[in-house]
Amino acid sequence: MKKVLVVLAFMVMFCFGQNAGQDIGQLEQACNDNNDARACYSLGRLYHYGKTVKQDTSQARGHYKKACDLGYDEYCSICSDQCSQQDIEQFEIECSDRSYEICFGLARLYHVGLEVNKDIKKAAEYYEKACDGDHINACYRLAIFYQYGHGVKKNSKKVVWYYEKSCNGGFVYACSGLASSYLAGDGVMINFRKAVEYFEKACDLGSESSCNTYYTMYNSLNNKK
Repeated sequence: MKKVLVVLAFMVMFCFGQNAGQDIGQLEQACNDNNDARACYSLGRLYHYGKTVKQDTSQARGHYKKACDLGYDEYCSICSDQCSQQDIEQFEIECSDRSYEICFGLARLYHVGLEVNKDIKKAAEYYEKACDGDHINACYRLAIFYQYGHGVKKNSKKVVWYYEKSCNGGFVYACSGLASSYLAGDGVMINFRKAVEYFEKACDLGSESSCNTYYTMYNSLNNKK
């Protein structure tokens, strides 16, 4: 019972250690005055989904593009402007020819739904094609899809499998996700030491919240010796 409570405590700490939402005024200042790519991307999401502002796809597209131009590739469209049907058909041919970056780009288009009609099942299909070509971001996205049942049936074992493939390729969020799976026993047996191992790897890859969790868990393990 005590061990379960410790595990739950770490899960709460890790989840609430993530970045909280920022005020839109602060985001606009950071994006427009300081050229903060992450702030531009966050603004794009607010306008895209109509959160705290009126939904505006033109504004969303503009902020996403600025974020991309500043080096934040979370949403870099494979289209220079709006995608035409001809563009999509050409990208599908290139994806079939094993251009896995294009497969990932197509998945993002269908996932986000700005340039084309949103289609989560198609997004999942193209993420899978890209992941088959060892595109580690695509593998991470597939793990999330299987975790929440987006376009696919929920499958906790596949979540772990795709997290592991992505983490082995050096994708930081996949490592922290895999650590959380071992911590919760979701898709795998609870393994405190494995969780520590993957939180450490995520920390080494630059995740500050994973560093905090790793040091706390590491100290807890050592204090038991």
